[in-house]
Amino acid sequence: MVGADSPKSGTLDLAGTVEFAEIEGGHWVITENGESYVPLESLPQGFRTEGLPVRVTGQIRKDAVSICQCGPVVEIKDIERR
Repeated sequence: MVGADSPKSGTLDLAGTVEFAEIEGGHWVITENGESYVPLESLPQGFRTEGLPVRVTGQIRKDAVSICQCGPVVEIKDIERR
């Protein structure tokens, strides 16, 4: 499912864009359809480009929070350029 939790697998599939949010010193986020997702760990260096289209497979981590509070925290399992 794109942009939503899958009730069967608990995975999240995004076809989004990398953006830099100027909050609390700045954070890399992935946006899709106006919704921002905050990577649980730092976005890999090769993907830190404003406007970069990416495909992400991951899992929403309801047990984690982010200082930037831009959206749900996602544990990235796989990321690739689109």
